[in-house]
Amino acid sequence: MRSGTAEGAVGTLVPAYFHPAVAPGGWRRLADPGPHSVVLNVASGPGEVPDPVFQRAVQAVRDAGGTVTAYVDVSYARRDPALVEEDLRRYRAWYGVSDVFFDQAPAAPDALPYLRAVTESARVSGAALVVLNHGTHPDPGYLALADVLVTFEGPASAYLSLTPPSWTRAHPRHRFCHLVHTCPSGTLLRVLTRARDRAGLLYVTDRSLPNPYDRLPPHFPHLLPSGVRWGGWSAEADG
Repeated sequence: MRSGTAEGAVGTLVPAYFHPAVAPGGWRRLADPGPHSVVLNVASGPGEVPDPVFQRAVQAVRDAGGTVTAYVDVSYARRDPALVEEDLRRYRAWYGVSDVFFDQAPAAPDALPYLRAVTESARVSGAALVVLNHGTHPDPGYLALADVLVTFEGPASAYLSLTPPSWTRAHPRHRFCHLVHTCPSGTLLRVLTRARDRAGLLYVTDRSLPNPYDRLPPHFPHLLPSGVRWGGWSAEADG
C-alpha cells in the first residue's frame, strides 16, 4: 500500500472538469500510468464542435493505459433522450469515447424506465462501462442498469457520518463509487480508510463547490492504488 492510500481500493474515477489549456499540468498528471478512468467533460457534455486540445489529452491518457468516460447530463430524467443520444454520438465521433458517466441521475424508482432506455442506448453504441451518478443511495433497481452507481457525492464531513443502506452489503464494492470533496489534508486518511469497505471506485479532493473538480488535488498520486489493473470497467480486486 502506498503511503496515505487505502489498501484494497480498486481504482480512481476522476471527474476532470477542466480544460487542458487551462490546467495542462493536471492533464499531464492524468496521463501518468495508473489504474484510473477520467470523466471527460468538454462543456457540460461534448460541446458543439470537436476540440483538438481535448482530443490530444484523451489520447495521452489512453497511451498511458488509462480509460476515458464521457460526461452526459440526464437532468434527473428530464432531459430529452434524443439529446442524450446526440451527446453519446458526438463523444464517439469526436473523441472515440463510448463509455459513459450519466450525471444528475435520479434516485427514485419511477425514473427507472427513462434510465433503462438511455443506458440501453449507450450499450448498443458500444459502452463497456456505464456509470450512474445519483450522488446518494438510489433504489437498488438501478444496479440492473449500470456497472457502477455513484452512491455518494458531497463533502468529507458528510461522508464520515454516512451509513450505507443494508442492501449495499449484498453486492461487491466495485459496483459503487464515491466522490468526496472539501476534504482537508488532515481528514484524507480517515476518508480513504472509511472508503475501503464501501466503494471500489473513489475520488477525493480538497476542492470545494461550486466546482470541486476544476483542478486535481495535490494528493492525487496517493489516490492511485498500486498493483491493480484498470482495464475497461472491470477490476480484478472485488474485495
